[in-house]
Amino acid sequence: MSQPISLDGARGASASAIAPDTEGMNFFTDDRGFRDLLEAYLDPRLLRYLSPYLDRMGRLAANDLDQWARLADRHPPRLHSRDRFGNDHQWIEYHPAYQELTKVAFGDFGMHAMSHRGGVLGWPRPLPMVAKHAFTFLFNQAEFGLGCPINVSDSAIHLIRRYGTEQLKKRLLERMLTQDMRRLWQGAQFMTEKEGGSDCSSCLASWMARRTTTASFASRTSSARARWRAGRLFSRARSPGISDLSIADSCR
Repeated sequence: MSQPISLDGARGASASAIAPDTEGMNFFTDDRGFRDLLEAYLDPRLLRYLSPYLDRMGRLAANDLDQWARLADRHPPRLHSRDRFGNDHQWIEYHPAYQELTKVAFGDFGMHAMSHRGGVLGWPRPLPMVAKHAFTFLFNQAEFGLGCPINVSDSAIHLIRRYGTEQLKKRLLERMLTQDMRRLWQGAQFMTEKEGGSDCSSCLASWMARRTTTASFASRTSSARARWRAGRLFSRARSPGISDLSIADSCR
């Protein structure tokens, strides 16, 4: 007959295995390996200039940012559909802790803009990608979730600058590149499901190739069949007479 097992020792072992609190640490100065990498990949003059800012970010990430991130996790944004008089007016209420996080990332450090324009952190030229990702590495150790709007804004700026019309650039870039929190426009993602993307196995795919006269078809069969037909259309789209290929999907 088996004997009962005491869990007292296991409880003590598991408690002692918990990582220590980061309060009082500095993720920049305490990480020798990270600093060695920056010495290898950043220009020495630039690294000397950025070190006080990296020091500040490392200290914030281990302390204030970490505390604000915990508060923001417990108080997620709330969508309001009406104002206090009952009028239709959609607005999002953010907890003050989340606003502090965004102020540090977008306002104080300009992480979304530092690789696109000069002037961020007082440096006269756009910072190299290694520098930007150094700040990202430190910041994300406290709050990884906000890394999404920071980097989506960064990526959107890159796409607009590279492929946007002059009219679009004039309309968007100044406000997307600013560090003024009252004027800032952020990039955003629009997802169809809470999981963050479409479930391809339950999608209805429609594929259309445009000629002088339009030819189209819709697949209501399996996603594999839809992909096979898409491949056929892509191969046809390379032939003369078809101007472009548009693909749309809607999930049930």
